[in-house]
Amino acid sequence: EDVRVVPNTFTYNAILSVLVRCGDARLFDVFAQMKVAYEKHLKSTNRSLATTSTALVATSANDATTAGSRILLDPGVAHSFTELERLLDDMSHSHRDDDDPGSHIAATGVSLSLATYETVIAGAASLQMPQKAYELFDEMKRTGIRPDRGVFMRLMNVCAIRAEKGKAFAIFEEAKTFGVAVDADLYNALLNVLAESCDPQVYDVFDDLRFDKP
Repeated sequence: EDVRVVPNTFTYNAILSVLVRCGDARLFDVFAQMKVAYEKHLKSTNRSLATTSTALVATSANDATTAGSRILLDPGVAHSFTELERLLDDMSHSHRDDDDPGSHIAATGVSLSLATYETVIAGAASLQMPQKAYELFDEMKRTGIRPDRGVFMRLMNVCAIRAEKGKAFAIFEEAKTFGVAVDADLYNALLNVLAESCDPQVYDVFDDLRFDKP
């Protein structure tokens, strides 16, 4: 039997990872396809929820007509309403800052996750495309995905490509606003950008890093 297998989030993420390792710019084409699939999945899910909601409303209306002014729900219908409310809650929280967006549907559909964006940003860095990496970072935040330490480390590497020290300091400060712990690794990434720009300010940053100073 001919069975058509539809790729899901994990499929796309795996392909993106391979393309990043190979330094293949086709990763952006795959990412664009993934976003189209994601939009289709959301529309399909919304249609299913709308159909279920309409059916439940019709059922409750019939029950109300039969019972007079009261809406009487049998246990099965009541359970369906509870399930619908749960599904709607899942959908409305699929882009929470404290959650990995799309985690509820990743196994059966396509979602844009933190791991996805981090992978594509890493790809932009490896292909020496800093502006593309910054655009992906902004896009990720617009979708409601909260960047983590890994993303900011990737962005520091991007800044080093053109020794963009001003951008590096801005990213360093932005990491703090997202609650990212400022550790030696993040400082080292900033120092690397300053070193690439031959900026003597590198010593001032190093001096801030010296937790053992008197």
